[in-house]
Amino acid sequence: MVHGILNSLTEILCMYSKLPSWLVSLVPKKALILEEEAWNAYPHCTTVLKCPFFNKLRLILETTHIADRGTTENALKLDAKTVKKRQVEFIDIAMDPVENYVESEDPMKFKSQKNWKGSLRGRLAVIMRTSYVCIQVCDC
Repeated sequence: MVHGILNSLTEILCMYSKLPSWLVSLVPKKALILEEEAWNAYPHCTTVLKCPFFNKLRLILETTHIADRGTTENALKLDAKTVKKRQVEFIDIAMDPVENYVESEDPMKFKSQKNWKGSLRGRLAVIMRTSYVCIQVCDC
């Protein structure tokens, strides 16, 4: 069920300004350009990333958002072959350990200065009852 208007986006990302110059000198500039096409018809979104230099290289991200705790078995309605080979990972933004921990970015401690909302501490019981998940599949 689509809840809003379909929004689309086309972007060209130039990666050569983000990489060290020694690396850029080794590869053709065209190989460091990514084209992104995205379609957002909430709750379903599709993003396609491709590199014109490698015309067979494509990354497709299919995303949907549903109101459950990740218990829907096949929310993206994948075919049986894809379901069999998929790898499911659960990510908990409040409780999963973080490699480069920054206390000001911790959702358990963050509090917005604009609207005074924040800090998941104390509200976890409410969040657990009304969970909302984002389900995503990557296809290369």
